[in-house]
Amino acid sequence: MPTHPVSQSGVNSDLVRLDPARLADPQATCEYERQCVLKLLMASTPGMMGALRGIRSIGLRDWCVSGRTLTYVVYSSLLGAPAHQTRMPLSVLCYEPEPAALGVEPKVIQNLRRVVMDERFDLQIVNVAKERSQLVGNIVSCVDEAVLYSPLKALAAGVRLGADGSLNCVAPFGLTSLFKADLAPNPFGQNDTLYLREVNLFQRLWPAGFTC
Repeated sequence: MPTHPVSQSGVNSDLVRLDPARLADPQATCEYERQCVLKLLMASTPGMMGALRGIRSIGLRDWCVSGRTLTYVVYSSLLGAPAHQTRMPLSVLCYEPEPAALGVEPKVIQNLRRVVMDERFDLQIVNVAKERSQLVGNIVSCVDEAVLYSPLKALAAGVRLGADGSLNCVAPFGLTSLFKADLAPNPFGQNDTLYLREVNLFQRLWPAGFTC
């Protein structure tokens, strides 16, 4: 499988080219290396670090950018531009149990919509304190737990910006499935309808790029 160039903006020159087969092979690369490459790709995505700084600035109690965004970033680099989508999904999972009237978002989430206004991103917000149980049938107590219940193993990952400006990964199953472009179901997902919806989405965006 050929390697693919990565944007040079803010990128370590030693990590300019990606070898998908090597990254997908747990015998050839370790989890630390895969996390480094994921952080590299996130940091080199135009507008991403500014968006993450904006998200962090509003004081969400618990959050991460979800696997929906990470898969888009990784597969756009490994498989090429998606076939049918024009804007990158910026999918934010947050845990905000603040009481609110029916259909009204907590103020901190309203602020999030005001902070992230970069037109390159399609901002998607899921408050897992209120919505995640409807998706997978589980009540969760934090964002990391919600990541665990993602419908695909490849989606069971997240990235957040730390107080020191570093990127921190959440990956309960590791990142091998993400870099392998493997659409295997997550045994903790418990929602066949959501699983099939995600599979159909990825196969529509990158028709020749996936295994099931």
